[in-house]
Amino acid sequence: MKECVASILAQTHTDFTLHILDNNSKDGSLNSIIDLNDSRIEILKSDKSLTIEENWSRILSLKKNEFMVLTGHDDLFYPDYLEKFNQLIEVNNGASLYLSHFNIIDSNGSISRRSHLMPNRLTVEGFTEAILMGDIDIVGTGYMMRSKDYDACGGIPIYPNLLYSDYVLWIRLVSKKYLAVLDDCLFAFRVHNSTTTKSSDKVMLTSFSKFVCFLSELRSFSPLLNNVITENASYFFYRQCKGMSHRLLRTELVNRDNLRVKSVVDIFISNAKTLDVYINPYRKIEILLAYIIDSNSITRWLFLGLKRVYPRPLFK
Repeated sequence: MKECVASILAQTHTDFTLHILDNNSKDGSLNSIIDLNDSRIEILKSDKSLTIEENWSRILSLKKNEFMVLTGHDDLFYPDYLEKFNQLIEVNNGASLYLSHFNIIDSNGSISRRSHLMPNRLTVEGFTEAILMGDIDIVGTGYMMRSKDYDACGGIPIYPNLLYSDYVLWIRLVSKKYLAVLDDCLFAFRVHNSTTTKSSDKVMLTSFSKFVCFLSELRSFSPLLNNVITENASYFFYRQCKGMSHRLLRTELVNRDNLRVKSVVDIFISNAKTLDVYINPYRKIEILLAYIIDSNSITRWLFLGLKRVYPRPLFK
């Protein structure tokens, strides 16, 4: 958190406000921020512990500047982030969402890789296709938007643990005009034990089903967007189903909310029908093998043993 705050306060463009949503913290972190004595910091305290959904929903009540950006407590902004985004807005004043390329870092701050390459401009159709095909890294940090547009969208959607909420928010904002993208790498998104990895399997599936319902509604936005969703949804379902199936295999049976690979596959088949898409996940060898391994207590035990000594993915 200290690194994140320090990276924001070190911006070359100094005219900004840093709003901090303190969630009834008891670890001294709030005092460390107060001790900075920086007039640009505004703290919104809570006298009780809030869920992540309740905490982030407070953003709507803040008195915000014309433009805003969200960030988690552990991501980093490079010094010229605000300065270059200010220039991006001047050149693309008609855009409704702004982004730059970024680095993905591990828990120690080491760079794992750079984000996928993005064109300088994306319409909602191109942005949605990139999400469905996995051609874009979707994160909750670094996107800049007009505060009035954020408020008009109702803020970040209240999905369980906010899973897939950022997908929905960015799509809603891009649909107003377009996404403008800078080639520069201007912030870092940290990957570690996040809300995603800590969330239960049922919570993840519930959020995913809500996102599918959103996609179903989105199809009426335009005939072109309907075609984009219809043509690319199968790949999206297969990719997500594979990820969830393999996640289950790495989890002890007692910690799975009574889920099996077969039940997960059935849920994905049902969700696909919501978009009038018909899939057979068992045609994919990675999903079929997950089903076979999960169908027998001995193969499950052997697989978990293998993952303890060889944690890397067996299939790409």
